[in-house]
Amino acid sequence: MKPSKLVCSPVIALLLSIALLSGCSFEGFRAKLFGSSSVLASRIPPTDKIDENCATSPAYSMCIFMKDPVSQAQEPFADPNSPLVNERRIFGVKLTGVDGSGRLQNSSIEVHSLDGTNVNIHELESYKTKAIDDGSNFAEQQMAYYWANRTIEYLGARTGKFYARNQQIKIFVDDRTYGWRPATKSIHLKRTQLSKSMALNGGFIVHLLGQANLSIATNGEINNLTGSNKHKACGTSKYGCCLEWVGCSQAIAAGAADYLVAIMFPDDPGLGEFWNNSLDGAKACTQSRNLKFMSSVTAQAANQVCAGSGQTGEVHALGSVYASIWWEVRNKAEEERPGSSREVDTLYMEHLARLSGSDDFLTALSKIEELDAEMFGSRYSSKFRDEYQRRELF
Repeated sequence: MKPSKLVCSPVIALLLSIALLSGCSFEGFRAKLFGSSSVLASRIPPTDKIDENCATSPAYSMCIFMKDPVSQAQEPFADPNSPLVNERRIFGVKLTGVDGSGRLQNSSIEVHSLDGTNVNIHELESYKTKAIDDGSNFAEQQMAYYWANRTIEYLGARTGKFYARNQQIKIFVDDRTYGWRPATKSIHLKRTQLSKSMALNGGFIVHLLGQANLSIATNGEINNLTGSNKHKACGTSKYGCCLEWVGCSQAIAAGAADYLVAIMFPDDPGLGEFWNNSLDGAKACTQSRNLKFMSSVTAQAANQVCAGSGQTGEVHALGSVYASIWWEVRNKAEEERPGSSREVDTLYMEHLARLSGSDDFLTALSKIEELDAEMFGSRYSSKFRDEYQRRELF
C-alpha cells in the first residue's frame, strides 16, 4: 500500500502523491480570499476570517486553518513538520451548532480523538496558543468539527437538504486508517505525524463527508456492487477501476465527493494540499484532482492516466472527470445567469439519492436530465450534454 492512499469507502481507494508547485504570497491569497472572492465569502460567516491576531482576540472561539496551511498561504513548506506550521493557524472562527455536552458534537457529527484529549468547548480559549503538535490533537478536532459542521450548515441551507444531517456520524481525527465506514457511520482520518494528519486538511474532511452523504442518500446502494459488470479489480481493491471510460458507480462516488469539496472551496477546488505539501494536492497517478486543472481532460485521457501501473480506468482519475463536468456546468450557468449555481448545487444534491451501484456516467446523465426536467424545466440539460460531448463521453 502506498503511503499516499486514502480509502473513502469499503470499495474505493483515494490515491495521493506528492508534487511541488510554486506559489504566491500569503498576502496575495488573503486579498483574493476575503476581498474579490465574494463566492467563497458567502460560504463563510462574516464572523470567521483570517486574522494574524487570532490567538489573542476574543472575537474568535477557535484558531484553525482556512482549508489547510498550504492552501491558505498558497505556499508549500520547506519542512512541513516544522513549528512554522503553527504560525499559519490564524483562521479565526466562531463555534456554532454544538449540543450541551461540552464536546465538539451535535445531532449530525461527533468528533473523537483516539490518542489525544477530547476537546472541552469551555476551554477553547486556552487551545489557541497550544502548539499544534503537542499530542492533544486539539487542532485536528477543531478542524474536523468546523469544516464538517460548516458544510452541513451551508449546503443544508443552500439546497434544502443534506442527507448526513442528524445522522450522528462519528469522526476520528487520529486513526491508523482512513475512510468512510457505512456499517458504523464513521469517518476515519489518518494521522502519523504533523504533515501526515488528514484532519488538518479541510478538503479531506469535506470529501469523506461527501462519501457519507452519498452513502446515506442511497441507503448504501451506491456501494451495492453485487453482479456489477462495470468494475474490475486493480490496485488493492476488487472494484478499484472502471471497466470502460464511461465510468462506473465508484468513479461517480469519488467525483461526487470531489464536487462537494469544490463547492466549499471554490477558489481552490482540490484536496490534500498540506498532506502532499503541494499546491497541486491529491492526485490520481499523475493527474491532479484539483478541478481547476481538469476542465480540458477527457474521459478517455483520464481512463489511461494510471495505465502504466496496471490501473486503467482507476476510479479517482475518472471520478475527477465527473466532478469537473458538474463544476464546469455550474460555473458556466452562474456566468450566464447569476444565482444559477445554487440551482445546480440543488440538482446535484437531489441526484445523489437516485444513484446506485449499477450506474455509470451515461446512466447518471439520464437521471440528471430527468431531475432537471422535473425541477428546472430542463434548464441545465444542454449544458451537461455539451460537457459530456466535450469530454468525449458520447
